Amino acid sequence: MVGRASTSSGKGRNNDGEIKFGYSLVKGKANHPMEDYHVSKFVKIDGNELGLFAIYDGHLGERVPAYLQKHLFSNILKEVCRNFHYYIGSSLHLLARV
Repeated sequence: MVGRASTSSGKGRNNDGEIKFGYSLVKGKANHPMEDYHVSKFVKIDGNELGLFAIYDGHLGERVPAYLQKHLFSNILKEVCRNFHYYIGSSLHLLARV
């Protein structure tokens, strides 16, 4: 409905409860539907817990933020897992130089 704000909010925490998060989305008075998307979750990778948090702002279209919400983190994690030893090795090499 035009001129009426809609809201969405939520909260969560990691598995051991030490890290907490919250979010709130508010639709403004613009004459188009909410186009913002978010990700706020924890995932386990190789025994480590990783927090994934992002806000995707639509700017007059929802196709790009909807795609990013669904695919961005999974694509990044796929690449990191595929090349995990390379990234770790490179990081350790750089740390050794400091």
